[in-house]
Amino acid sequence: AQAATALAIAMEGIVLLEVLITWALSFYNFRFLHGVGLYRSIMCWQFTIMSLHIAPLVSMKQLGLSSTAEFLLFAALVIASWTVRNFNMSIFSVVMMQLEIGAYLCDIVPWLPAIALLQLVIASVAWAGMILASCFDDFSFVPMDRHLHKGWR
Repeated sequence: AQAATALAIAMEGIVLLEVLITWALSFYNFRFLHGVGLYRSIMCWQFTIMSLHIAPLVSMKQLGLSSTAEFLLFAALVIASWTVRNFNMSIFSVVMMQLEIGAYLCDIVPWLPAIALLQLVIASVAWAGMILASCFDDFSFVPMDRHLHKGWR
């Protein structure tokens, strides 16, 4: 019985540590992305960047906090995230705030396996493409990236 209790306490500690690390890395990334000007363009609407914005909320929901405590942490996240972006009011930055609000209001736990799988597929395909492109002198992602950033026309 004591071993089971100790294991449960250790698991709670691991979850709490994961949440703290996720929040710290997220805020570091938010600050870096703001520093390179990503929140002033459509480039911030990449799945990976959006995943960074919902990761702290997903990890927070794993703690099983009371609704009041969860709301206070959510409000702190949104305000801190916006603060790190220097209260940027561009449509791109505001959408990130709306994404955070949506992630808080929605039950995203059933979607966690799909989000993880999509992240894996995107990263694998992107890296494989970049490695393949590096094998050829006449192929570059830059022209394709410029075309993709223009959007539907």
